[in-house]
Amino acid sequence: MIFKDGLPYLSKTQWDILIYVRTSPHRVSIRDISRNLHLDIDETRENVIYLVEKEMLRQDSRDRVPPEDPDVTFYTNPDVRRVIDSLLSYLSL
Repeated sequence: MIFKDGLPYLSKTQWDILIYVRTSPHRVSIRDISRNLHLDIDETRENVIYLVEKEMLRQDSRDRVPPEDPDVTFYTNPDVRRVIDSLLSYLSL
């Protein structure tokens, strides 16, 4: 993980996706993220994959679609939710 000014370095789009997923009351699909954040589906998929690689998001194990499908769903990694919440709280100041 790369840090800048004490925060993980993420693009604006990646922060927007992380905020969207974290504030959602349930798992969300790439299609949902793309539609609600007005992003291209491929751009959304690429950024979600990056967040999964950084262990900030996880794919739901109940998915019955391939990982590249727009209906694959994600949630924030429970192991880092407190850290994510702290970061989001700090950023909203």
